[in-house]
Parts: sequence; structure tokens; C-alpha cells
Amino acid sequence: MNKPKIKGTRAESAFVSWLRAFFPHAERRTLKGGSDQGDVTGCPGLVFEVKDCKTWSLPAWMRETEAERVNANADLGILIIKPPGVSHAHPGDWVAVVHLAAFGGLLNLTRLAVQTYIISPARISKTRETWKKLHVPGTVGFIGGPKDRRDDQVFCLLRAHDLIMILNMVGYGRENVLSSSLQELQSN
Repeated sequence: MNKPKIKGTRAESAFVSWLRAFFPHAERRTLKGGSDQGDVTGCPGLVFEVKDCKTWSLPAWMRETEAERVNANADLGILIIKPPGVSHAHPGDWVAVVHLAAFGGLLNLTRLAVQTYIISPARISKTRETWKKLHVPGTVGFIGGPKDRRDDQVFCLLRAHDLIMILNMVGYGRENVLSSSLQELQSN
């Protein structure tokens, strides 16, 4: 197995081990070739794509995550990134990335207020600096430049633990998933 594959498998395994506290049936998904459905299964309505890279490629990774969401017929595609300097022992402190429309739908369901930062796309390559700002619980960053007027081109970044707590609040991870409510909000 090549070095990036080993690194990715290690990150996926660490994330799934942590995620089982909230989604007891979570497990690493086997590769599916052209119809990939994400890196994690056992979380109804959700697709997780896990990355462990020093340089972030958010637009490409979010396109990949969205394609996997469509392939899995899931409600929400979530990109999880292990930032440099944050250990495999603390996946809750990793970065969760979702599209603006999806995150707005989740916030509407929870009625939570969050602290936000707007982050220039030019600065996203400086992952350590960016993550220091966002590593505060309850903080969300929005990434999208002046050309990114469509919601599907603007991304929200927050701690993985914070997103999982929001997902639990709206019913994910429990028997009665509120996926239809989220779909309704996203279509409006």
C-alpha cells in the first residue's frame, strides 16, 4: 500500500473510532470504484469523506463529497479534514466542511447561534493559521470569494465535534432521523 493510502486509512480509522460514540454503527466503507459513497457507512442520511493532507483542496474535495452524497442518496455530504498538528487521538478537533445551504438548514432546525469568521480562499492554503481561528468550540468559518455567489460554492468549516452535536440535535444518530426536514429546508 502506498504512503498516502496508509495515511488516509489511518485517518479514516481514527475518525470512525471516535464517531462510534455518536453513531454506534459507523464503520469504514470498502472502496466502491466509480460509484464511491464516501469513507464511512452506518450513519443513515450522511456521507463522510475523510482527508489527511497538508495542502487543502476544498473545491475539489467538496465536489468529490457531493458526488458521493448523490451516489449514496444521502441527505448531507460532510468533508472531514485532519489538520496538521492535530493528533489522530482527537478527531473531534478535526475540521468538518459542509456547503452553506446544508449548514444553514441545520442551524434553522436547531436555532443555535454561532460565532463566524469569513476566510479568504487565498488563505485556505495556510491551514494552521486558518484552523487556529476556527479551533474554538462553537465557531464557524465561511469560505468563498466574490465570484462564489452560489451557495454550493461557499463552504462552512467547524470542529467535527460541533457538527456532530448539531447533527445529533436534529435527529441524526438516533432512530428517528429528520432527513426529510433537512431536505425540505435545502430545497427552499
